[in-house]
Amino acid sequence: MGRLEPRHRRDGGSLARPGWQQLPGQPGALPSGVAQAGTLRGRLFESPALAEVARRHGATVPQVVLAWDVRGGDTIAIPRSSRPEHTLENAAADAIELTEEDLALISRDFPAPSHKMPLDME
Repeated sequence: MGRLEPRHRRDGGSLARPGWQQLPGQPGALPSGVAQAGTLRGRLFESPALAEVARRHGATVPQVVLAWDVRGGDTIAIPRSSRPEHTLENAAADAIELTEEDLALISRDFPAPSHKMPLDME
């Protein structure tokens, strides 16, 4: 079986790899509240920033979250889905190209943590 080839960043830039992802060029795994077992507490889906980005792209907030997860091209998101139409909605997230303005807006609403934090889940 052949090696999975990661998609390259759309902007052609280099990707800084976190310490847990040691093999350059290999797809990584990223835990996402959208795909975890359990229920989100709501902050993610109630975010004005994510709602605005979704509005700009004619998308849903979960699609924007998935687009953010895979934006660099070296991460594979595997969201759960129980209905075929939900699977198609998830797949449509790949067509969303987040702009620098979108990323800045999301980063203001969800700044990088300065310490370990649990997922916002029940």
